[in-house]
Formats: sequence, C-alpha cells, structure tokens
Amino acid sequence: MSVKAILSSKGQLVIPKHIRILLGLHSGSEVNMELKHNNVLELHPVKNDIRDFFGRGKSKVKNKVMTIEEMDVAIMKAISE
Repeated sequence: MSVKAILSSKGQLVIPKHIRILLGLHSGSEVNMELKHNNVLELHPVKNDIRDFFGRGKSKVKNKVMTIEEMDVAIMKAISE
C-alpha cells in the first residue's frame, strides 16, 4: 500500500488516519523507524506488553478505590512513559 504524506515546516509527518487505525496507533504511541537501502523508511509500531502496566494504577492513598477517570489518567501516563 502506498500513501502520500506531506512533511510540515517543523519536520513533522502526519500518518494518515486509516494507516494509524490499521497499525493501532494513537496519541502517545511509539514507533520505531529504520532506514533501509535505497532510502526506504520502515515504520514499526512498538507494542507494549500488558505486564508493563501492572502496579501503575495503584492509588497513593491506602484503601482508596480509584475512579474510572483516575484509572484512565494512570493508564495514559504509563503509556506515555
């Protein structure tokens, strides 16, 4: 599949939405890039293992139950790190 994209003045490249969906990319996703011979750039999404998130949702206050919103914030923080 070949898709055209335009580089911004800041050197940023926007990955088209349908490609992001196919690769499972979202805000904060990590990708590895590899420059191959003949100036071919390969882009590989970094897949995080669920085990990386264990313990990240713990509350600092003992016996406090986290809300869904607090869990979402903790998950997004873990993903961005």
